Amino acid sequence: MSWSVLLLVAIAIRCGAIPLETIVEVPEGHTVQISCESEDGNHAFAFWELASRDILGPGNEYDENKYEYNVLNGTLYVRNISPEDEGTYTCFSKDLIRSSSLSARSVRMIVLRDWSRYQDENTVSATGVVLLIGCILILIGGGYLFYMRWSREHRLQNLLMEDEEEDSGEEIFTAPGTSKGTGQIVLDRTKSIDESLSTDFGSILSAANK
Repeated sequence: MSWSVLLLVAIAIRCGAIPLETIVEVPEGHTVQISCESEDGNHAFAFWELASRDILGPGNEYDENKYEYNVLNGTLYVRNISPEDEGTYTCFSKDLIRSSSLSARSVRMIVLRDWSRYQDENTVSATGVVLLIGCILILIGGGYLFYMRWSREHRLQNLLMEDEEEDSGEEIFTAPGTSKGTGQIVLDRTKSIDESLSTDFGSILSAANK
């Protein structure tokens, strides 16, 4: 191969015309099947390096509910895809002739988000916030009305108590002073109006002239 061809290939790789890794787009929540492209007639599957940098292969513990692989051809299955699973998955295969030689091919997984799910969650969250604010406003309004009613009844009760205290008191009438002294007459305000009108004013003047 001439240098000009190699240069063109390098430029094509640099510009992205020839990708260095396979790209797989998977909808969120689905199961994806990824083939091990490094496995061929001269290479046998060895292990997978996951997007999380964990190693998946014979002799390694892994989440069997999440991952599954074929030990013969290296096909990888990833269940219930989520945004956290997005990334590069690399399959390593061992050379059948030279066991110390490994071949690697990468697959980049792109997760297609289900935006309707996030919109529904945001709608539920917004509805919850609105309901919470509404409950708070109702509590504040109810508390304010209760306070106003209690305050009005308390003021009315205080006014009634003051009126009762004034009505139960005694008023002292002081007659005009004379040289013989000053007389005082005690008027009981608890008496009725008729009794007050029938008061003997002559006795009051007599008491004042003594």
